[in-house]
Amino acid sequence: MRIAVVGAGVSGLTCAVSLLQAGADVRVVTAEPPLGTVSAVAGAMVGPAFGSVGERSLTWERRSDTVFRALAQVQASGVRLVRGRLFSAPELGPGLPPWVAQVPGYLGELPASDLPPGFLSGFAAELPFADMPRYLTWLTGRVTALGGTIEQRVVSDLAAVDPAAEYVINCSGLGATLLAGDDTVAPVWGQHVVVYAPDVDEFAFEGGGTGDVIGAFPHRRGVLIGGVRRPGRDDLAPDWEIARASVTRAAAALPSLAQAPVLAVETGLRPSRPSVRLESERRHGVTVIHDYGHDSRGVFWSWGCAAEVVALCGLSAPV
Repeated sequence: MRIAVVGAGVSGLTCAVSLLQAGADVRVVTAEPPLGTVSAVAGAMVGPAFGSVGERSLTWERRSDTVFRALAQVQASGVRLVRGRLFSAPELGPGLPPWVAQVPGYLGELPASDLPPGFLSGFAAELPFADMPRYLTWLTGRVTALGGTIEQRVVSDLAAVDPAAEYVINCSGLGATLLAGDDTVAPVWGQHVVVYAPDVDEFAFEGGGTGDVIGAFPHRRGVLIGGVRRPGRDDLAPDWEIARASVTRAAAALPSLAQAPVLAVETGLRPSRPSVRLESERRHGVTVIHDYGHDSRGVFWSWGCAAEVVALCGLSAPV
């Protein structure tokens, strides 16, 4: 079975690897190289997502968690397990939701002494993290090692990507606005401040907040400080006022970050949609399977969504 995958971010490359493992002949076509996609600047914490609803997304989460924990044993993948603290946003009130005890890697509720000022509850966990430049490079290598190809060119018509393909997998992210005629797709601007803080070996994240939140993720290239969302903003210019506020928030949980030297500021546009579009559609005689609109959960849901794409192609995903 010949399959074309449009897009070489984390969703496209993960679909390509999964389809190749299922026995398909796969060609990835992408406007940008993998390291030029928004996936390259993701914080890439694999779970849990406060506010996840529905058995479908929980299935994606469980599948992805299982695969990422296995990849943490593969040094070249750039995936590793990191211990840290997750705080429930103060606006959610005291106590933790009952599902936290079922979070893979759950290590127990935090005592008050481990909470930043103003926070009422939280828990510790050991979660997978992917160093995205390294991880995308590893995924690219897996595509080619499994016999797939990656071609860089602009796609203007999903039905004409590859005349020999039985399926076209649309992982174009924000490009789906034009390629799929989907006017519900919108950019969500995000930003990370990358700081040099080799003493920080734990993560800190605030879940459930409606505004900017605490987000600090230790990676090989530095600690990524973020937790920022600006729906509708579509420029990639750094915002230093927001950057300073992000560092101040993170330092409430990890005080040494307050004086950490800044290495870089990374911005990206997350592909947002009211809900992920993962479905099959006939377009001009070609079967297109859409897989886009993941917003900030593209990495977290990548392997679960890819398994569903494989099934929609009538193939069996590897165990």
